[in-house]
Amino acid sequence: MTYIPIRQCVACRKKGAKSEFIRFSARGGEGRGAYICPNAACIKKAKKANALGRALRVHIGEETYDELLREAEK
Repeated sequence: MTYIPIRQCVACRKKGAKSEFIRFSARGGEGRGAYICPNAACIKKAKKANALGRALRVHIGEETYDELLREAEK
């Protein structure tokens, strides 16, 4: 039996395989991480609630959320 890591989106709380989400970390890929669905609705919801900033315990600027939105809408 193969183990599949399960993660949860910080915006919509959907659980799924780790590969379904985008991972963010406060320290360049190491340490505390937060996951978000790669769709515009979740990114907008996360921006409104500052979900990534709260999960990572750091300030996430609007430009980061805006860049995510541009990538999700491609």
